[in-house]
Amino acid sequence: MQVDPYCGASFYTYCISAELFGDGVHAPAGGGAFQGYSFLLDRGTDQQEEVDYFNQNARPLDFGWPYREGTYERVANPPAAVIGPSLTYAHGDGTFDGTGLTGGIAYSGSIGSLDGKVIVTDETGKFFTFPATFLSDGFLHRADEMENHTADFTPESGAIKRPAAIVRDYAGRLFVLGGDGALYGTN
Repeated sequence: MQVDPYCGASFYTYCISAELFGDGVHAPAGGGAFQGYSFLLDRGTDQQEEVDYFNQNARPLDFGWPYREGTYERVANPPAAVIGPSLTYAHGDGTFDGTGLTGGIAYSGSIGSLDGKVIVTDETGKFFTFPATFLSDGFLHRADEMENHTADFTPESGAIKRPAAIVRDYAGRLFVLGGDGALYGTN
């Protein structure tokens, strides 16, 4: 199958047309699915990182940018009808702070301590987890409700330089792609 980006204006025979589902995402860093809905990771500029959970069939989908960055109001009196984040964490050097989301996954698999959790990576090299149920419970969760699992993802030698992506295979093994091109896997 070849996708025709010009929808029939060329020799390709298959056409996929794009539809605008929403706006207000500042700097997307990945996403995934949980319980039939979707979540996305949105990088902030200098205040907060956020994880947003949403019903992809709802309209309009407005994630708040440029009016909000997580819970931080960037302008006075931002619009009220935006999808609020499920979880935020601040920029900084603390245990539950970071500088930019780089990937995430809702994990179910053979690693018991991570089963049923969302794993997110930060460009600082930190790995955070939180219960996947945080996505759908309708509450805003703060960084101190996460767990810092950075030590659990430390390779036998070296360090994961700026995690760029995290994925799971069918056996439940996790793979982390470092920003330097190195690929790390769990046993």
